[in-house]
Amino acid sequence: MNAETILHAAIGVLQQRGRCTGDFLKSDGRVCQLGALAVAAGQPADLWRFLRDLDFEDLIPEDRVLVEAARILAKVEAPLQPVHEMSIERLVSLLGDCNDLASDTQVFTFLARAANVASIRARWRSAWRGAARLAEASA
Repeated sequence: MNAETILHAAIGVLQQRGRCTGDFLKSDGRVCQLGALAVAAGQPADLWRFLRDLDFEDLIPEDRVLVEAARILAKVEAPLQPVHEMSIERLVSLLGDCNDLASDTQVFTFLARAANVASIRARWRSAWRGAARLAEASA
């Protein structure tokens, strides 16, 4: 699973479950945008309670992809913030605040834009790998 897939799937999670504010998950099944990202990645919505206390380097690969999806979303929602330098705790706090202040329409728009950014990044990454392999083969 990659960040683009998680971001796209989070839209479906929110459409199916409904969106909440103030917590990752409500008793009726509604989730915030962070909860939707976690569910889209096959994890419990409140996984962020655990992840927020860890350093990125200590995460397993699946959780790194989830945090990367969250960073892309945060960059779309708060473009002036240095999200790639933030601790996971600060990232969770930022996205929680954004979720609580945004309308449903804004959250869906941010997720769609973030999925598009992730798609573009994945294509660039793939193109660079291909170019590197060609350069290595011709050397």
